[in-house]
Amino acid sequence: IEVESPKNTNLIYVNVKNADPQLAADIANVLSNKYVDFISEKLQQQTGKSAEFITKQLEMEKQNLEKATQELTAFLAKPRGVDELKQELNSKLTQLTEFKTKVTQVKIDVESTSGALAKARQALETTPKTIKTTKSLASDPLMSQVAVENSGSQLKNLAGLQMTDEQLNPAYTSLLTAVKNYEITLAQYTTQLDSLKREIEARQKEIEQLQAELAEKENQFEILNHEVELAKQTRDAYQQKLKEANIKQSAEIGRSSVIVVSDALPPARPVSNKKLIVAIAGVLGIMISVFAVFFMEYWKSSGKDPGVQVEG
Repeated sequence: IEVESPKNTNLIYVNVKNADPQLAADIANVLSNKYVDFISEKLQQQTGKSAEFITKQLEMEKQNLEKATQELTAFLAKPRGVDELKQELNSKLTQLTEFKTKVTQVKIDVESTSGALAKARQALETTPKTIKTTKSLASDPLMSQVAVENSGSQLKNLAGLQMTDEQLNPAYTSLLTAVKNYEITLAQYTTQLDSLKREIEARQKEIEQLQAELAEKENQFEILNHEVELAKQTRDAYQQKLKEANIKQSAEIGRSSVIVVSDALPPARPVSNKKLIVAIAGVLGIMISVFAVFFMEYWKSSGKDPGVQVEG
């Protein structure tokens, strides 16, 4: 019995030599079928062990998935989660934008008020504080009566008297009031700018802290979520492997992977033993040669030349 596997092929030749051709063919066929049965049995055993191992691994991966899911759920249940921090951060960013917009508007108002104040001050400097007026004493009934009573003179004697009056200039008063109002308004704007700058600095610090906290929470979330997804993928992979193993275990995997391509048939012309024939031929050749030598020696020893005819 000889087994041969030609190079670069997946074939196996089973050669059986026997004096009985039919017996040789039967032996080759039985060996082939037994080999297929052997491979099928081994693969079934291997598949069963694989299925058992995969089942254990699948249970472990289910536990890992449950643990990862619980950790992710606990993380999401904590206060100041990712979504909450994002909303708070967006609110702070909106406030910061509003404060900066107000600062821009207040600066415009400051420039406008400063310009108006400068003009009011300039006008105030050129406007007299008081106004002097000169008029006849007789033109003022009240003053005329007071003068007559005090002097005892007649009104006609007081007609030539004049009275000088000095009073605050209404324009000056109005400009002074405007200057004061502009100064008050400018001081309010300055105070408002300082307050806005403090608010902006405070919001920027809060935003920086929120961004750092959010980045840390997002990193933790990504790690936990990645672990959950990885556990799911691993569990699904083992479930698929277990399904394939069960299918292979239930099928005749050996006979589907190893098949007998061609059954052995008894040869129509059995192959003889060429070595034996050659040996027999060699022995016969030697015997014939020895016989020829002995015959020639016998002929010579009898005094007869095989090539000469002798007459008596």
